[in-house]
Amino acid sequence: MLQYTLRRVAGSIPTILLLIFAVSVFTRLIPGTAVDAMLVDSSTSLQNVEEIEERLGMNRSIPEAYFDYLLSIADGSLGTSLYADQDVWPIIRGRALPTIQLAVMAMLISGVLGVAVGVLSAVKRNSIWDYMARLMVNTSLGVPNFVVATVVVILPAYFWRWTPPLRYTSMFDDPVAGFFFFLAPVLTLATALSAAIARLTRTATLEVMNEDYVRTARSKGLPEGTVIYRHVLRNSLMPVVTLLGVQIAFLLNGSIITEQVFSIPGVGTLLIQKIAERDWPVVQGLTLVGGTIVALANLGVDILYGYINPRIRLS
Repeated sequence: MLQYTLRRVAGSIPTILLLIFAVSVFTRLIPGTAVDAMLVDSSTSLQNVEEIEERLGMNRSIPEAYFDYLLSIADGSLGTSLYADQDVWPIIRGRALPTIQLAVMAMLISGVLGVAVGVLSAVKRNSIWDYMARLMVNTSLGVPNFVVATVVVILPAYFWRWTPPLRYTSMFDDPVAGFFFFLAPVLTLATALSAAIARLTRTATLEVMNEDYVRTARSKGLPEGTVIYRHVLRNSLMPVVTLLGVQIAFLLNGSIITEQVFSIPGVGTLLIQKIAERDWPVVQGLTLVGGTIVALANLGVDILYGYINPRIRLS
C-alpha cells in the first residue's frame, strides 16, 4: 500500500507544477490590470505605475514570472496583494475557515444522504419509495444553486416566519448559532450534490446486486441487511468515491455563489471582491489554492481506491 501511495503522490507532482505555470501565466493574459484600475485615481503618477509594475512582475518575461512565482510559493507568501500591501497567503488563510466549514458540512450531509437514498432506491426497486427518490433526484439535479438558495430563504419566511441568520458565526465560537447560520447555505450546496450521489449509488448498487457472490450470500441464508452492508455496499462505493473527488470542484464553484447569497465572508466572496479590484496576486493565490485542493482530492480518491479494492494497488 505504501508503494502504491508513493507512486500516486509522485504522479501528482507534474500536475501541480503545470497548475502553477497556468496560474502565473494566464492571469497576465486577462484584459485590464490592477494598474489600469488605479489609473482612475488621478493621484497615481507614471512613476508609481512603474513601481507597481515592477513589484507585480508585469514587466518581466513569462519564464521569469513563472520562477518568481515559484519562489513566492516556496517562501509561503504567494506574492503580495496590491491593495492590502501584505502577503497573499495570510489574506486567504483569514477567509478560509467559513468556506471550509461550509464545504465540509455540505460534503458530509450530501454523502450520507445521497448514499442512503441511492441504496434505498435500489433495494426497493420499482416501489413507491424508488419512484419518489428518483423524482426528487431528477428535480434536484435540474435546479440551479441560486434558485435553491432563493427557495431556502423565501419558503421558511413565508410559511413559518423564520429567516436564516445573516450574520456569520463560526461553529467553533458558538455551535448552535453557527449551525443555524450554515443550515440554509449547506442545504443549498448539498441538494444537487446529494442527488448526483444518490443516482450513481442506485446504479452501482443495482449492478452489484446482480453479481454471483451476492446471490451466493443470499442462498446461504444471510439476512438481507448483512448482504447489503457487507457484500453490496462496499463494492458499489467505487464510482461514488470517484464522484466525491470530482465534486470537490463543484463545491468550490458553488460556494462562490452561495457565499454571495448568504453573505458568508469566505474565499468565494474574497475572490469576487479581488476580481473587481483586479488584485491579480490574490486572484492567483486563490486559483492556485483551489486547484491544489482539487488535485489533492483526486490524489486522495486514487489512494482510497487502493484501500477499497486491493486489486488496483496490485495492478
